[in-house]
Amino acid sequence: MISHLPHVLSNCFLSAALSYGKDLPQYAGPSFRDWARVAGSSPWMWRDIFITNRDKILKAIYFFQRDLDKMIEIIREGEEEELLSYLEEIVRLKEKGIARISHRR
Repeated sequence: MISHLPHVLSNCFLSAALSYGKDLPQYAGPSFRDWARVAGSSPWMWRDIFITNRDKILKAIYFFQRDLDKMIEIIREGEEEELLSYLEEIVRLKEKGIARISHRR
């Protein structure tokens, strides 16, 4: 979830972005660069990692897909309060998670 999924998502993000518009990178800001940073890392190494860890990676992708589907539905329906509530919950979870991670050091 925290190691391999970012590589899956980064590669998919960059592929989607470049398919959407080949000239997009020239307008890219820090968020785009952050997302795309790991895309294109050694294809041979990541092929082996993805195949070797297939079950764990697929589980992580399904978890991500569940939340992406939720975001799509909220935005499609234009439910402003539900979107705000969802984003606020993510902030709370992030703050808890970051606090837990920083205490392990």
